[in-house]
Amino acid sequence: LGFLGPGKKAPSFKGGISFVLIVAVAVLLGVVMARQIHRPYLMVPVIGVLLLNIFYSNHPFLNPMSKVWMIIALLMLPMMNLLYPDLSSEIAMMLILGATITILMVWVVFGLFPDKEKVDMGTAAQPPPTYTSTERFNRALLSTLVILPVFILFYTFQLAGAILILIFIGILSMEPSFAKNFQTGKALIIGNVLGGIIAIIVYNLLVVAPHFNFLVLVVLSVGFVLGNIFFSDRKAAPLFNMAYSTFILVIGSTTGEFASVDAGEKMLSRILQMLAAVTYVVVIFGIIEKWKEKPQLS
Repeated sequence: LGFLGPGKKAPSFKGGISFVLIVAVAVLLGVVMARQIHRPYLMVPVIGVLLLNIFYSNHPFLNPMSKVWMIIALLMLPMMNLLYPDLSSEIAMMLILGATITILMVWVVFGLFPDKEKVDMGTAAQPPPTYTSTERFNRALLSTLVILPVFILFYTFQLAGAILILIFIGILSMEPSFAKNFQTGKALIIGNVLGGIIAIIVYNLLVVAPHFNFLVLVVLSVGFVLGNIFFSDRKAAPLFNMAYSTFILVIGSTTGEFASVDAGEKMLSRILQMLAAVTYVVVIFGIIEKWKEKPQLS
């Protein structure tokens, strides 16, 4: 869905291949770190250095989406080996396959539905801020120091079941100024709640009529409705992209062959974990900002 938003263009051949390769490198690093899960004195410092470099880098190939997947791979795959040996390798292969299918499907979509009209993103859009090398390093170090203690905590107490909290904290830590404005966190929660509510409704409809064709038609209908709003000029339009993403994740994980919990439990678990992640990031970054603003004694 991140490739199909308003104003997006089909990735070039080089860009698409680069994205798959970046995901492959990221999961390879994650698997290597997962192999060192019983050597925390080696694994933790290396992951810290890798996260620092990811946050610091401004290479054109390392766009925000690529950074997100690198962070996910480094944080998630070692935790998966706590649940089951070599589970990280299986998940890594699925992530690479998923990245490949994503690029192929995006090319197919743009081929079938070419965007012939120029999309006006408005002249009021502000360019992304630029930082000096020192400022980027300070921001990267701050983000690393926020996420690393949580990773150590999860490793120490083997909290792999709450991995979503760790992933959300890692993603939110990409922007140290997050604490100055709670709007991002609020939007995450609202979008996920909306998608979760829709998933609960659809799940209960499927309980009444458990047919695959009905599932496809309902998902397609929800996509049309939410997509139409997402591509509108409404102020809250971005929330509906997030809502559809959550809807797909929740309904997909509750209608599979091995699904064991219903949509309501899935949504509640997701929202609670997200609230925990948002609260932690806002509080920690807020404390750091207050400390930085505190006048220093000469």
